[in-house]
Amino acid sequence: MVRSAWFLLAVACTGSPEIASVATPEVSGGQVVTVAGKGFAEGTVAHLQAAGTDPVPLAVAVTSRHDLTATLPTWVRPGVYDLVIERDGMVSVAAGAVTVVPPREEVACAGEYTANTELSLVRAQVVIERYYRDGDRETVTLPLDTIARVEFEAFDDAQGTCSAVFLRTDDGRRIVFHDDRTVDLRERAWRVATTMGKELEVTRRDAAAMTEDEAPPTGP
Repeated sequence: MVRSAWFLLAVACTGSPEIASVATPEVSGGQVVTVAGKGFAEGTVAHLQAAGTDPVPLAVAVTSRHDLTATLPTWVRPGVYDLVIERDGMVSVAAGAVTVVPPREEVACAGEYTANTELSLVRAQVVIERYYRDGDRETVTLPLDTIARVEFEAFDDAQGTCSAVFLRTDDGRRIVFHDDRTVDLRERAWRVATTMGKELEVTRRDAAAMTEDEAPPTGP
């Protein structure tokens, strides 16, 4: 009974959660939203909500009664979202508080879509068709003259090994061209770079660099 009384007293002193401001209103998947307000405490949870979509859960870390951080999942789609914070059945909503923008560096092997890629020298462009698990479809079109180089990575994460080919654009974006958890894409990276006439860069220390002897032939 004493313990329960102290718990109820602590909740009463903390008060209901309230959002005062969002310090980082524009973010990409995997990044952190910093929230100021009051009534934050252990057990506080948060999610993003947009009309007609499922809630996007956030990983919350409460730093004080007045501050918390919330990390977005890497798979969150671009758009404008309400920020919803809840604790012990009490809810605070900041309408349109978070704008999710496409990442400048996309995450490989996230598993949120399947993709078909086309490299056309005739049209001087790359077209990437992405088919998301929720039924959405996205088309990414990149003129070849906007691509600075091709990048290759092979790395291990919690799900296993990821092998990925990226396109680095002149404006600094990094677009996933092809990724796979079962196939080593080093040779494909060389072929893509050679066909485009672009430099190939290995960008992770754990991506074994391919020697010239391993590269596919470039001529007859």
